[in-house]
Amino acid sequence: MTRSTRKKIARITLTGTLAVALGMGLACSKAPPDKPKAARTGDAGQRIVTLDAGRMKAAGIQIITVREVLPVREVGLTGSAAYDETRTARISSRISGRVLTLLKDFGSHVRRGDVLCILDSPDLGEAQAEYLSRLAEYRVVKKSAQRARRLVEQKAISQGEYLERDGALLRAEATLAFAENRLHLFDMGEEGIRRLRESLRNDPALHGVVSPKLAVRSPIDGTVTRLEVSTGEVVDRLQTLLVVSDLSRMWAWLDVYEKDLGSVRRGQPVEIEPQALPGTVFRGEIDFIGEVEPRTRAARVRVRLANPERRLLPGMFVRATLHVPALKEALVVPREAVQQLEGRKVVFLETGEGRFCPVDVRLGEAFDGQVEIAGGLSNGDRIAARGAFTLKGELLKEQLGEEE
Repeated sequence: MTRSTRKKIARITLTGTLAVALGMGLACSKAPPDKPKAARTGDAGQRIVTLDAGRMKAAGIQIITVREVLPVREVGLTGSAAYDETRTARISSRISGRVLTLLKDFGSHVRRGDVLCILDSPDLGEAQAEYLSRLAEYRVVKKSAQRARRLVEQKAISQGEYLERDGALLRAEATLAFAENRLHLFDMGEEGIRRLRESLRNDPALHGVVSPKLAVRSPIDGTVTRLEVSTGEVVDRLQTLLVVSDLSRMWAWLDVYEKDLGSVRRGQPVEIEPQALPGTVFRGEIDFIGEVEPRTRAARVRVRLANPERRLLPGMFVRATLHVPALKEALVVPREAVQQLEGRKVVFLETGEGRFCPVDVRLGEAFDGQVEIAGGLSNGDRIAARGAFTLKGELLKEQLGEEE
């Protein structure tokens, strides 16, 4: 090959190499397509979601500042409503008899002292007759003692005879007092005894008027919740006739398992919702914590409740919510602020006006509608508390657009 031929081949090779290099350079310098404004790459390789004010308002996005607070945990309990036993009276009679009349029925509202029923009791009649006999005897002995006092002053009788009559008066007084106390023990009131005494005073023959009828009265204000007898029934002494309860105050007995007892204390507020009254909440306080039952490993806890409208009834199944404060402060955020993204738990951190960056977080304990952030956020960070799902959707929509 001649020298001139080798020079011609070298020029052709150089020209081809320059052409290839020029083509590759043009290909690398071609600008990539623009990304949508909804998302773009941040400085640290994280994706940034940007929304204008209109879209943020439409999405209902709410921004909060994360602060360390003392979170509150909810403990759910179940139980039932019951009578307030301190405001319930199981009414009976101290003597046996037959029910003549029932004056009150289920649901009757009564006041203290109202007559509930009338009993016919032979024992009461006998006690009244005994009282009248002792009263008549006392009056006779009293007149004799008064006459003796005048006679001894006139020295018409001996001192010994006077003392004998005065002693008889003291014995008659004691016997009369015993007979009157027996009437009180048979639930006969002062007014009834007074009328009985006056009937003897107005009877020249000293017979008096005996009535075996006993009025059984209510000792409290309340509602008749149980009726244990019927008209004409013969009842024994101390047998329950009626039950009257003040339903304006109630108890709720809750079952608290042993693992939750450490969160329970006296005076703690509790919210009670009866299953039969959805949406109705009664608020009270724990005032008694019972012992742990070995079989169920649960303790009964009592809550006092106000029931002014008397809608809560004994025996109703209730659900209770106990609010238990944590032992230390923690960073907490609303549950809806935490989203699942590519298998990770993230929240959307505000990096500027309308700009949000997904940040990995580590979750701690769950509380009432909130969750503890154990790592990933700092005190004072601003995040999207509401509308985080919308931001996640924008991020995923951009990612799908890039893959296409």
